[in-house]
Amino acid sequence: SWLDDWQVDNWDHYHCIFWFDGMHGFPTRVTEEEHQKLTPVLMKRILKNSKNILWGNCTPIPDGIPQDGIRCPRYSQIQSDESVINRNLSIQKSVSLMNIQLLDLYSITKPLQQQIQHPKDVHFNPKGDRIIANSIFNKLNELYF
Repeated sequence: SWLDDWQVDNWDHYHCIFWFDGMHGFPTRVTEEEHQKLTPVLMKRILKNSKNILWGNCTPIPDGIPQDGIRCPRYSQIQSDESVINRNLSIQKSVSLMNIQLLDLYSITKPLQQQIQHPKDVHFNPKGDRIIANSIFNKLNELYF
């Protein structure tokens, strides 16, 4: 229903769409099995409006992050780099099957994680934000412009 709330079917005026698939995955938290099932549904819906899609995978989670940041009534989602790697495997499978371009944000940010990510936080400092934004811009420019 949130695809309707976001009016995804009205996104036909965009030349290209960048989608970042963070660990939350969908507005209602989902298991990896649900993520694997629902991601192609989302991709097919977006592909109705634009064939120019760039999908960004999950960025690293630093060690020692507090585990109280994600609450889900149905299950407990662990925030760890291992959970990110598993989510990214799920994303890789989906984008490959749907022939959608993937921007591997994990590989871009992991080597610089200590310098660009806030400690014990999934968010990035201004330098990290610039690196991610430039990576997205450069990939979109290379693919679609």
